[in-house]
Amino acid sequence: MTERCVVSREIDNGSSSSSSSSSSSGGDDELESSLDSQYTLSTSGLAETWVYSLANKDFCGDLMHWAQDVFDLEPSGVFPHVISMSYGVQKAPNFCLGPDVQRLAQDVQKMGTMGISVIISSGDDGSGEFFSDGNYYNYGLLAPSFPASIPYCTAVGATTFVAGNSGEQMAARQFGSGGGFSYDYAIPSSPTTLTYCLFNKVLWRASLR
Repeated sequence: MTERCVVSREIDNGSSSSSSSSSSSGGDDELESSLDSQYTLSTSGLAETWVYSLANKDFCGDLMHWAQDVFDLEPSGVFPHVISMSYGVQKAPNFCLGPDVQRLAQDVQKMGTMGISVIISSGDDGSGEFFSDGNYYNYGLLAPSFPASIPYCTAVGATTFVAGNSGEQMAARQFGSGGGFSYDYAIPSSPTTLTYCLFNKVLWRASLR
């Protein structure tokens, strides 16, 4: 049987390399990445799975290098058709600047034209994240999750699975979604009524909605 998880692509300063394995220091981030891989492999059958490793710690810069790596593979016809990203940052001035946000949004849109589905975690703590500290009304701005707030990806919130339960699983209440809010893109026309209904019921500053 062909091995399923055999390609690791390390993105560093715009360069990429392929190998059969990647190093592991055992940190929390790598433990979570390992769990993500297990979920992916358990549902992907015999599909080949690639693991991207972003090595620079420059989140937005790394993402742009990652996107370029995907585009470089297009002529060969061998590139991932579903990309799952379990990490993001809060859309704040000290993270991704406007030009970087627009560039990454265009890259994800281009991936869509290649037939690639981009699925991104919508975050753990809602649009306030650590800036809110649980008191949303004490702070002046929401901090939407990025890149989950890009309209060309599919943002997925947290779910909980109960062992031995074959019924419907519900979203985990302890994790609030941070996707769906953006300072760069307008609200889609389809959910406008529901969106404003929500805004009128939550504790937040109306001038910022």
